[in-house]
Amino acid sequence: MAATISCTMLLRAFTVLMMERQSKRKPEAVLERGDIVLIPFPFTDLTTEKLRPAVIISVDPQRIDVIIAFISSVVSPGELSETDYLLHQDNPDFVKTGLKKTSTFRMRKLLTIERSRIIRRLGRVSPAIQKELDIRLRQAVGLQ
Repeated sequence: MAATISCTMLLRAFTVLMMERQSKRKPEAVLERGDIVLIPFPFTDLTTEKLRPAVIISVDPQRIDVIIAFISSVVSPGELSETDYLLHQDNPDFVKTGLKKTSTFRMRKLLTIERSRIIRRLGRVSPAIQKELDIRLRQAVGLQ
């Protein structure tokens, strides 16, 4: 009988512990197209990676993977390609992005990653900025 009580008590304690863990876990944020996130972005030679902001281009229907485009704070106006979008700090929509300084959205530098690799959401682009990114994305993938 003592073994039965002990097993029952152990099962209850385990159940309570699991419920506490689940309640402390952060709910997974719903990520959408246009969200700006912080991710470990690999260098093109795949030798290393660096934490960088990126904009979500697409979220798969199962919400496992996302397609993102690279964002850089290194701004070289003379070196911008037609697929780059330069977002200045003085743009009224800049503050919503969560970025810290003028940045270049590199729409030709795309990557598909698991959603779990996203460190956190920084902000979101406005509909006007999204429209500009879409134009450059179509150019980057040869649809325009």
